Amino acid sequence: MYNEIHIAVFTATYNRVSYLPALYESLCNQSNHQFEWIVVDDGSTDETGKLIGEYKAVSPFNIVYSSQINQGKHIALNRLPSLTRAPLFVMVDSDHYLLPLAIDRLLYHYNQIPEDKRIEYGGVSCLGLNQYYESIGDSFKPSDINDYYSRVDLRHIKRISGHYKSLLGDKIELFRTTLLVEYPFPCISCKCLPETFFVHAMSRHYKTFCVNEYHVVMDQSDDRNRLSNIIGSEQNREGDIFYYYAWLEFSSRYFFCSPLFYLVLGSKYLLLRLNSERIVHKDIPTVKSKLGIFALVLSIPLVLIRILTKK
Repeated sequence: MYNEIHIAVFTATYNRVSYLPALYESLCNQSNHQFEWIVVDDGSTDETGKLIGEYKAVSPFNIVYSSQINQGKHIALNRLPSLTRAPLFVMVDSDHYLLPLAIDRLLYHYNQIPEDKRIEYGGVSCLGLNQYYESIGDSFKPSDINDYYSRVDLRHIKRISGHYKSLLGDKIELFRTTLLVEYPFPCISCKCLPETFFVHAMSRHYKTFCVNEYHVVMDQSDDRNRLSNIIGSEQNREGDIFYYYAWLEFSSRYFFCSPLFYLVLGSKYLLLRLNSERIVHKDIPTVKSKLGIFALVLSIPLVLIRILTKK
């Protein structure tokens, strides 16, 4: 008999069988076992299924294994509400592992949100460490603690060498599972449709409780699949356009906090639309928010400059 399940630990994996033992061991070592592990195999050709089957036979917590053809993590996330009854979920990639108090503390912080205010929150965000136990990205500022996560991210975006970059870094988040039903990912096939899409969509209505505690270790040695390297690359135009769209459509209310940043986003979005022969037309999202459209109109001169200078 398993413990009462409060959290679904979600892992989408693709040919990462060598990483899974460390993650599984970290789950076994949790001080709180009020969770289940949902593993969605995104079309792996290694022995992922066999390994998870072995874990299921001896695991002290429930494991749900499901496979799909290779479609991307975002499609796997859309399936999560149908795979678990847990009211909360946390995303833990196959090359991550949790520190022993992670589940207990994430649940503790979520329950620290006053019950009458909890409906205003999507969940909780905590800090991460890399494989050398160094902090990943910025810590949260006092103004970040109870705010909309898109605005939190914007506070940590800086212009470095002529390019805008978020210094917030990867975090571990605990969200309400129903939000994946309320704000599903677009059903398109691409290498990486950023989780930013979901976070920005959710942040239109829900805040995030941000806590400066470390609860996850993320192996960043394989840079090929790092989101910061994939965004803006030729191999992921479909994902890129949804990344820019999310800022312009869901978070355009912060335009006047950083207008130049939004103009750069707008120019990149328009350039991708102009060069979208590889993207199915019906899959290209159209910005409809008034401030998002305003940003796009103002970014047209930047687009013309980029075209004329071939940048």
